[in-house]
Amino acid sequence: MQQIRLLMTLSLFLLVLSASTGQTQDMSIELEPLEVRPSLATPRLSLPTNLTTVPVVNPGEYFVPPYIEDIPDDKYGDFVKMGRNIFVNTQEYGKRYVGNGLNCTNCHLSEGRKANAAPLWGAYGMYPMYRVKNSEVVTFEERIQDCFKYSLDGIAPTVDSQEMEALVAYAHWLSTGVPVRVVLPGRGLTPINRTRTPSTENG
Repeated sequence: MQQIRLLMTLSLFLLVLSASTGQTQDMSIELEPLEVRPSLATPRLSLPTNLTTVPVVNPGEYFVPPYIEDIPDDKYGDFVKMGRNIFVNTQEYGKRYVGNGLNCTNCHLSEGRKANAAPLWGAYGMYPMYRVKNSEVVTFEERIQDCFKYSLDGIAPTVDSQEMEALVAYAHWLSTGVPVRVVLPGRGLTPINRTRTPSTENG
Protein backbone atom coordinates (compact mmCIF):
# COMPACT_ATOMS: atom_id res chain seq x y z
CA MET A 1 0.00 0.00 0.00
CA GLN A 2 2.85 2.32 0.84
CA GLN A 3 4.35 1.79 -2.63
CA ILE A 4 1.02 2.58 -4.32
CA ARG A 5 0.67 5.79 -2.34
CA LEU A 6 4.22 6.72 -3.27
CA LEU A 7 3.54 6.20 -7.00
CA MET A 8 0.32 8.24 -6.84
CA THR A 9 2.11 11.08 -5.05
CA LEU A 10 4.93 11.02 -7.62
CA SER A 11 2.46 11.11 -10.54
CA LEU A 12 0.58 14.03 -9.02
CA PHE A 13 3.87 15.89 -8.46
CA LEU A 14 4.92 15.43 -12.10
CA LEU A 15 1.53 16.61 -13.35
CA VAL A 16 1.69 19.78 -11.24
CA LEU A 17 5.27 20.39 -12.35
CA SER A 18 4.45 20.11 -16.06
CA ALA A 19 1.46 22.43 -15.67
CA SER A 20 3.53 25.04 -13.89
CA THR A 21 6.23 25.03 -16.59
CA GLY A 22 3.69 25.23 -19.49
CA GLN A 23 4.79 21.91 -20.90
CA THR A 24 1.38 20.21 -20.98
CA GLN A 25 1.08 17.77 -23.82
CA ASP A 26 -1.43 18.75 -26.50
CA MET A 27 -3.70 15.73 -26.83
CA SER A 28 -5.79 17.20 -29.69
CA ILE A 29 -5.34 15.70 -33.15
CA GLU A 30 -4.92 18.06 -36.09
CA LEU A 31 -6.90 16.70 -39.02
CA GLU A 32 -5.65 17.20 -42.53
CA PRO A 33 -8.02 19.15 -44.79
CA LEU A 34 -10.35 16.98 -46.84
CA GLU A 35 -9.15 16.42 -50.37
CA VAL A 36 -11.47 17.65 -53.11
CA ARG A 37 -11.75 15.33 -56.06
CA PRO A 38 -10.64 17.01 -59.29
CA SER A 39 -13.95 16.08 -60.91
CA LEU A 40 -15.75 18.18 -58.29
CA ALA A 41 -13.32 21.08 -58.15
CA THR A 42 -13.08 21.46 -61.93
CA PRO A 43 -15.71 19.71 -64.05
CA ARG A 44 -14.11 17.49 -66.65
CA LEU A 45 -16.86 18.21 -69.15
CA SER A 46 -18.53 21.45 -70.06
CA LEU A 47 -21.79 21.95 -71.88
CA PRO A 48 -21.19 22.71 -75.56
CA THR A 49 -22.07 26.17 -76.76
CA ASN A 50 -22.09 25.15 -80.41
CA LEU A 51 -22.94 21.92 -82.17
CA THR A 52 -20.13 20.47 -84.24
CA THR A 53 -20.53 19.18 -87.75
CA VAL A 54 -18.45 16.05 -88.27
CA PRO A 55 -18.00 13.78 -91.29
CA VAL A 56 -19.68 10.39 -91.11
CA VAL A 57 -17.65 7.30 -91.92
CA ASN A 58 -19.93 5.83 -94.57
CA PRO A 59 -19.89 5.41 -98.34
CA GLY A 60 -20.63 8.65 -100.16
CA GLU A 61 -21.02 12.14 -98.81
CA TYR A 62 -23.88 11.57 -96.36
CA PHE A 63 -24.92 9.09 -93.72
CA VAL A 64 -26.38 5.91 -95.18
CA PRO A 65 -29.32 4.53 -93.16
CA PRO A 66 -29.94 0.77 -92.96
CA TYR A 67 -31.81 -0.98 -95.75
CA ILE A 68 -35.40 -2.16 -95.51
CA GLU A 69 -34.37 -5.80 -95.76
CA ASP A 70 -32.26 -5.32 -92.64
CA ILE A 71 -35.27 -4.65 -90.40
CA PRO A 72 -35.05 -7.19 -87.53
CA ASP A 73 -37.49 -10.08 -87.59
CA ASP A 74 -38.78 -9.58 -84.05
CA LYS A 75 -41.23 -7.46 -82.04
CA TYR A 76 -39.04 -4.39 -82.45
CA GLY A 77 -38.94 -4.99 -86.19
CA ASP A 78 -42.74 -5.23 -86.25
CA PHE A 79 -42.97 -1.73 -84.77
CA VAL A 80 -40.37 -0.45 -87.24
CA LYS A 81 -42.42 -1.83 -90.15
CA MET A 82 -45.59 -0.34 -88.72
CA GLY A 83 -43.87 3.03 -88.32
CA ARG A 84 -42.67 2.90 -91.91
CA ASN A 85 -46.19 2.17 -93.12
CA ILE A 86 -47.55 5.14 -91.17
CA PHE A 87 -44.76 7.36 -92.45
CA VAL A 88 -45.13 6.39 -96.11
CA ASN A 89 -48.93 6.09 -96.22
CA THR A 90 -50.18 8.30 -93.42
CA GLN A 91 -53.56 8.65 -95.11
CA GLU A 92 -54.27 4.97 -94.52
CA TYR A 93 -52.31 3.94 -91.42
CA GLY A 94 -52.57 7.21 -89.49
CA LYS A 95 -55.81 8.58 -90.92
CA ARG A 96 -57.48 9.15 -87.56
CA TYR A 97 -54.89 11.85 -86.81
CA VAL A 98 -54.73 13.53 -90.25
CA GLY A 99 -56.84 16.48 -91.40
CA ASN A 100 -55.56 17.00 -94.95
CA GLY A 101 -54.33 14.90 -97.88
CA LEU A 102 -50.63 14.78 -96.98
CA ASN A 103 -48.35 11.95 -95.90
CA CYS A 104 -45.19 12.28 -93.82
CA THR A 105 -43.13 11.62 -96.96
CA ASN A 106 -44.48 14.77 -98.61
CA CYS A 107 -42.02 16.70 -96.43
CA HIS A 108 -39.50 13.98 -95.53
CA LEU A 109 -38.62 12.60 -98.96
CA SER A 110 -37.69 9.01 -99.82
CA GLU A 111 -39.30 7.56 -96.69
CA GLY A 112 -37.35 9.94 -94.47
CA ARG A 113 -34.02 8.72 -95.85
CA LYS A 114 -33.03 11.46 -98.32
CA ALA A 115 -30.30 13.91 -97.27
CA ASN A 116 -31.18 17.62 -97.33
CA ALA A 117 -34.88 16.69 -97.35
CA ALA A 118 -35.51 16.58 -93.58
CA PRO A 119 -34.23 13.00 -93.09
CA LEU A 120 -35.27 11.27 -89.88
CA TRP A 121 -31.70 10.11 -89.24
CA GLY A 122 -30.62 13.74 -89.09
CA ALA A 123 -33.22 14.65 -86.48
CA TYR A 124 -33.65 11.71 -84.11
CA GLY A 125 -30.30 12.02 -82.33
CA MET A 126 -30.73 15.76 -81.74
CA TYR A 127 -33.67 15.43 -79.34
CA PRO A 128 -34.51 16.54 -76.70
CA MET A 129 -33.63 20.03 -77.96
CA TYR A 130 -34.67 23.65 -77.52
CA ARG A 131 -37.05 24.75 -80.26
CA VAL A 132 -37.58 28.45 -80.88
CA LYS A 133 -41.11 27.92 -82.20
CA ASN A 134 -42.15 26.27 -78.92
CA SER A 135 -39.91 28.46 -76.72
CA GLU A 136 -39.00 25.37 -74.72
CA VAL A 137 -37.13 22.08 -74.83
CA VAL A 138 -39.15 19.46 -76.69
CA THR A 139 -38.78 15.71 -77.08
CA PHE A 140 -38.83 13.81 -80.36
CA GLU A 141 -42.37 12.65 -79.59
CA GLU A 142 -43.51 16.24 -79.07
CA ARG A 143 -41.94 17.20 -82.39
CA ILE A 144 -43.94 14.44 -84.11
CA GLN A 145 -47.08 15.72 -82.41
CA ASP A 146 -46.43 19.17 -83.88
CA CYS A 147 -46.13 17.61 -87.35
CA PHE A 148 -49.58 16.09 -87.00
CA LYS A 149 -51.13 19.27 -85.61
CA TYR A 150 -49.64 21.73 -88.09
CA SER A 151 -48.19 20.07 -91.20
CA LEU A 152 -50.93 17.41 -91.39
CA ASP A 153 -53.62 19.76 -90.04
CA GLY A 154 -54.86 17.07 -87.69
CA ILE A 155 -54.69 16.07 -84.04
CA ALA A 156 -51.63 14.92 -82.10
CA PRO A 157 -51.33 11.21 -81.28
CA THR A 158 -50.67 10.59 -77.60
CA VAL A 159 -47.17 9.56 -76.56
CA ASP A 160 -48.36 6.09 -75.54
CA SER A 161 -50.33 5.41 -78.73
CA GLN A 162 -49.21 2.60 -81.02
CA GLU A 163 -48.81 5.03 -83.91
CA MET A 164 -46.42 7.20 -81.90
CA GLU A 165 -44.41 4.26 -80.61
CA ALA A 166 -44.15 2.87 -84.15
CA LEU A 167 -43.01 6.19 -85.67
CA VAL A 168 -40.36 6.59 -82.97
CA ALA A 169 -39.19 3.00 -83.56
CA TYR A 170 -38.88 3.69 -87.30
CA ALA A 171 -36.86 6.87 -86.70
CA HIS A 172 -34.70 5.04 -84.15
CA TRP A 173 -34.00 2.23 -86.62
CA LEU A 174 -33.19 4.62 -89.48
CA SER A 175 -30.71 6.34 -87.14
CA THR A 176 -28.75 3.16 -86.38
CA GLY A 177 -25.11 4.21 -85.98
CA VAL A 178 -25.82 7.95 -85.83
CA PRO A 179 -23.89 9.77 -83.06
CA VAL A 180 -26.01 11.61 -80.51
CA ARG A 181 -26.11 15.43 -80.45
CA VAL A 182 -24.09 15.80 -83.65
CA VAL A 183 -25.20 17.89 -86.62
CA LEU A 184 -24.82 15.58 -89.59
CA PRO A 185 -24.24 16.73 -93.16
CA GLY A 186 -27.58 16.60 -94.97
CA ARG A 187 -29.64 17.30 -91.87
CA GLY A 188 -32.73 19.43 -92.37
CA LEU A 189 -33.55 21.10 -95.67
CA THR A 190 -31.31 22.53 -98.37
CA PRO A 191 -30.86 26.27 -97.78
CA ILE A 192 -32.06 28.52 -100.58
CA ASN A 193 -29.55 31.01 -101.92
CA ARG A 194 -31.15 34.35 -102.69
CA THR A 195 -29.89 35.56 -106.04
CA ARG A 196 -31.87 38.77 -106.00
CA THR A 197 -33.51 41.09 -103.52
CA PRO A 198 -37.24 40.48 -102.97
CA SER A 199 -39.35 43.06 -104.74
CA THR A 200 -43.02 43.99 -104.44
CA GLU A 201 -43.00 44.76 -108.18
CA ASN A 202 -41.21 41.68 -109.49
CA GLY A 203 -42.44 39.25 -106.86
